[in-house]
Amino acid sequence: MCADIIEHTTPLTSDRGIQGLKAILITGILGGDVQPAEAARVSELVVNVTNRVGKQGEYTFGVFNLTTALTAMASLATSSRISESPKYMNAIARPDALAALFQIVADQIIVLSASFEETKEKPPGMSPADDTPEDMVSMAISTLLALSPSIFRATPGDVEADTDTVKIKAELHSMILTFEKNSSAGKPYLRSSNCRRKR
Repeated sequence: MCADIIEHTTPLTSDRGIQGLKAILITGILGGDVQPAEAARVSELVVNVTNRVGKQGEYTFGVFNLTTALTAMASLATSSRISESPKYMNAIARPDALAALFQIVADQIIVLSASFEETKEKPPGMSPADDTPEDMVSMAISTLLALSPSIFRATPGDVEADTDTVKIKAELHSMILTFEKNSSAGKPYLRSSNCRRKR
């Protein structure tokens, strides 16, 4: 059934409007592949939802929730890692999207540390329909790990880039340890669809 849905949604992903974006989200979540430019639209959506903004002429804030956008981004990031396509991976790993992922992890860890069950608070960008903080952190970390070749790239001999890479790795490592400490899940997991596992 998943393959049939992907077959019907894939041709629609080239549409530049909101229907095309929905088709990209569906295709990505179900484990299908899209073009790099289309994958970049999902990264843009994650940024916009996190920042509580829409896209002029296409959609307003609130049309998409963070879970949907992040699930699609995580799935597409995994596809880019599996395909070993730098162009595909770099399209997803745009700087503002990576910053949004780190912000999501940081926000959710704060919620976990403050005891989500007691505060009943959700950080910016989350709607009542969104998943638990543990789910959100797991998806964000999984996405960052899948995109790590693009995040940590550095030109040989580029001392500044090497230093930035070390800092990013250290920050991500610290976030993962904090998440494991506060999470009942024990460790981050890759949240992939049943369709991807069956294909």
